[in-house]
Amino acid sequence: MKIGINGRFLLKPFTGIGQHTINLVKELAKIDLKNQYVFFVQEKVSKEVAVLFSKNVKFVILPEKKIPSAGAKKVWWEQIQLPEILLKEKFDFAFFPYPSNPWTNDFYKKGLKTFVTVHDCLPWKYKHYTGGILSRMAHKQSKKAVNKASVILTVSEVSKKEIVQICKVKEKKISVIYNDASDVFKKTADQNLTKKILTKFKLKKNEFLFYCGGFDERKNVEKLAEEYSEFAKTNAGFPLVLAGGKAVGNSLYESFDKAKSKFGKIIKTGFLKDEELKVLYENCLAFVHLSREEGFNIPLVEAANCGAPLILSNTEIHKEIAKNSAALVDISKKHSCSKEMEKMLNSVHRATFARRSMELAKKYSWKISAKKTYDVLFS
Repeated sequence: MKIGINGRFLLKPFTGIGQHTINLVKELAKIDLKNQYVFFVQEKVSKEVAVLFSKNVKFVILPEKKIPSAGAKKVWWEQIQLPEILLKEKFDFAFFPYPSNPWTNDFYKKGLKTFVTVHDCLPWKYKHYTGGILSRMAHKQSKKAVNKASVILTVSEVSKKEIVQICKVKEKKISVIYNDASDVFKKTADQNLTKKILTKFKLKKNEFLFYCGGFDERKNVEKLAEEYSEFAKTNAGFPLVLAGGKAVGNSLYESFDKAKSKFGKIIKTGFLKDEELKVLYENCLAFVHLSREEGFNIPLVEAANCGAPLILSNTEIHKEIAKNSAALVDISKKHSCSKEMEKMLNSVHRATFARRSMELAKKYSWKISAKKTYDVLFS
């Protein structure tokens, strides 16, 4: 059998959807060598990504049409070009790792079994996550199309509950399959690279706080900076390191520029490779993430695999994914996070949460997630 996959996010491997797509399909193809997995991409994927997959995975370049609008170009590729080739080449399955399955009923009349992963419902809940008019229209159609898929996959029980409510999907149609961290975070960091990264950013082991993730407003990075400033009043020698950068330059990502502190020091690293991120996870005093809303939050599992103590906002998703392994703080209360940062200076307290992180990491596995996906696909 042939499984056709929307591979757009292979070109953005640093994103959550990119990580999900790469790691899930990589493991899925390993346990299912009898079937062929075909990624359709707009342009050639990097060698670093391509070499991750087994021989039963192919990459087919499907160039985008020359349309002036980037949004229109994307929609045309997803809704016209990709569905056409999936039907023309008579694929048995179509897999969409994010809500991009066809909007029209004609596609589904051909009998092609269709799967779509919905990571979260943010674009359907908040207008400011959808951009302009064309984007809003596209997201409206994608919400309707979710129901047309044969099976819906999602990454948490929190997301499943929202999909049922917002997309009016029957609960039995949705399968929850958790994410995990990439293999690189499960290995010990290279000592030479560790020395290089710590030297580059002028950091010392266990003497900095670390954040990795996006900078859109729900990530609450501005609040993190405020809490850090309070902590740094008496601990100025412990900088806050922010990895990553703005995905786009609109107001939704203003927290990147507003992340400033009156005390201490904030270091912005820019986008880093996984091997470099591992060094920071492995050597930080604690990983801090005060997001207000997530579908899963892969960085917290990356941090857990590296033994970093976790300080997280007490949202429902963090309660589900981190369980009792993290120090959960009430972000509505001023200085609740800074007090937990202070506690991490106690070596016994920190060691307790470092151990809990390692125990948490064992609960997530791409191999298990791939097996569950296989069972759903071929049941």
